Amino acid sequence: MATSEPYDYDGQNNREEQKFEDDESPQKLYKFLDKENLPIDGKKVVQNFQLQASKKGEQYVSERREQVIRTVEETTQRYKSDKSNGSGNVDIEQKISMTESNFYAPKASMGGGVQRISTVNRLSQNFQLHQNDIVISVRNPERRGGAVGKATYYDIQGSDKDGDFKVVRSHDDFLRIRNVLVKRWPGCYIPSVPPKRVLTKVDDKFLEGRRKEFEMFVQKITELPHLHYSREYQLFLRSNNPNFEQELEPFQKVAYEDVIMRYKTVFKQILQLRATPESEKKILEFKEFLQSVHTNFKNFKKVLKKTVLARKNYYDQLMAFHQAMSVGYEKTVLSKIQTQPTSVFDNTESGELEGRVEGVKQAGEYGSIEYLHAWMKAETREIGAFLEAIKQKEEYDDKRTKATQRWTSTTRSLENAQQGRRSIKAMLTFKSPEQEATILEGKAVGQDKEQKQLQLLYDYIVLILAHSEIDRFKERKTDQYHHVVNLAAQYELENLRNLSDYWSTILTLDMAASKNPIASRNVSG
Repeated sequence: MATSEPYDYDGQNNREEQKFEDDESPQKLYKFLDKENLPIDGKKVVQNFQLQASKKGEQYVSERREQVIRTVEETTQRYKSDKSNGSGNVDIEQKISMTESNFYAPKASMGGGVQRISTVNRLSQNFQLHQNDIVISVRNPERRGGAVGKATYYDIQGSDKDGDFKVVRSHDDFLRIRNVLVKRWPGCYIPSVPPKRVLTKVDDKFLEGRRKEFEMFVQKITELPHLHYSREYQLFLRSNNPNFEQELEPFQKVAYEDVIMRYKTVFKQILQLRATPESEKKILEFKEFLQSVHTNFKNFKKVLKKTVLARKNYYDQLMAFHQAMSVGYEKTVLSKIQTQPTSVFDNTESGELEGRVEGVKQAGEYGSIEYLHAWMKAETREIGAFLEAIKQKEEYDDKRTKATQRWTSTTRSLENAQQGRRSIKAMLTFKSPEQEATILEGKAVGQDKEQKQLQLLYDYIVLILAHSEIDRFKERKTDQYHHVVNLAAQYELENLRNLSDYWSTILTLDMAASKNPIASRNVSG
């Protein structure tokens, strides 16, 4: 997304993500409507639309144009309805007019430079929500700062449907963006990031481990396109403002109405269902299951950690044994009792043994157990992240209960005021029953709106957890488990081949040495 000015974070404007399906495509296409009209390159949008059209033929052009026209007409009616109800923007007619002209005449000149183009115009950019459409990596961990207060920064680079991106982010930035995502997407699973640790030795191995964990985070986000293409996360990927923390601040405050709007567009099909006691039961049972598994995983992790250390110790000792046989025995002992020494462990003539030794060293550096241990660490955090999403459901349940209690209390006070009974507060502030009633009426209206929004949002969270997040989490864990086992087996087979090659070479060299007649006489003598 090309921009010539900073993103506009006007609190009055809300982002809408509009989802629809293209029957001609095997994959779902998501279109994101942005009511606040972020500045984008108009020429690029139209050129992209024309390019897609030229690739897919005239029939596609006709079908897409009809689809776009329908979308524009529906959006126009909604905007006009908003305006008639007093909730639309003052320049809404101008936006509708621009939207219609842009789509009905897509070949018209867009003018030079960067323009503020209507939200609906972004429909010509087709986001195929599939992780293969997004390429992203985390690279080059770099320590910055003085002797005290050092921080590590990472390069994030890649591309998605909005173009290329490259930014530098710290550990704190990863924690900040996740915190914002958790707030803005209550009840949704948000991948975990590693916590900050105090008094930890920061060496190359530690930094590489952190890099992998952060890369795992951003790659998991690509599997959740409603998060990847959200305003806050796109800011994380694209903003080069040195005051990134301040840029992210407006997203910390979340309005219930905004969340409801996002969920209505992103989870449209799921929210057509009704929240039932069975949905609540499914969430509760899965929570209890995860809690038990979470404890088991912590124990598994301890076992694997000990196994990793034992395995590393074995390979370290094997290399120490090789060194002892090479230098400690063949060079210092065997060479003294042979008139023509023939080496096995110290054989460097062909260079073959040196290669085998390097293979064993690599096996000692990383193997299947290390891989399983890293996976188990990540799984433990991911379970915690999902339990966090379920906890949000419980928090919103508490919020809606308290909101209802506040509204009930205000309504009772209003009834008393309407009957001429003044409250103690009204007496102290010298307000008449009529004045108090007017104040309470406004308060009751606001509280009624809040409790209804919280009730609706709670129902949405229940539906999203029960009919989307839990099933997707289970499916992903099943696929991931088989992937991990497959890779672990490949690691171990490769390490065993390296170990087998090492001992096979030792055996071959020993047989060659034992057939040496001089060596044989010296040994027999």
